[in-house]
Amino acid sequence: MARPREFDEQVVLDRALETFWSKGYDGTSVEDLVEATGLRRASLYGAFGDKEQLFTKVLDHYMAKADAMEAVPAASLPAREALSTLTSSWVLGMCPKDGPRGCFLSMAGTPAPARTSCATRCCASSPRDRSCSQRSSRAASRAAS
Repeated sequence: MARPREFDEQVVLDRALETFWSKGYDGTSVEDLVEATGLRRASLYGAFGDKEQLFTKVLDHYMAKADAMEAVPAASLPAREALSTLTSSWVLGMCPKDGPRGCFLSMAGTPAPARTSCATRCCASSPRDRSCSQRSSRAASRAAS
C-alpha cells in the first residue's frame, strides 16, 4: 500500500515553476528540482515522473493560474476596470520585485545567456503595455457609453 503524500502538490509545482522559470528547462537539473521542492529524488519521480513530465505538469499549473487570473476581472468588473486589472496583473506577474522575471512560456525555453536580457526587455516594455492598456480602456469605455 502506498503511503499518503506528505507534501502540498501546489507548493511543489510552484517551487518547480520558479526553478524552471529562472534557469530554463535545459539549465534546470533534477538536483535543482530536488533542492527547490524539498522532496527526495524518489518522491519527485514517484509523484511527477521524469523531468519532462514534471515540466508538463508545471506548464499546466502555470496555465491554470494564468486562466484563473484572467477569469476574475472578466467576470466581475465593468470592461474598463477588467482590462486595467488584467493588464496590471500581467505586468506584476511578469515583472515582480523578486523572483523570476519575464513570461514563463518564453523564459523557460530561452537559453541562459539570453534569459536576463530577455526578461529585462520584457519588463522594460511595461510602460508601453500600460499605455496600450490605457488606450484600450478608453476605447472600451467609449464603446460602452
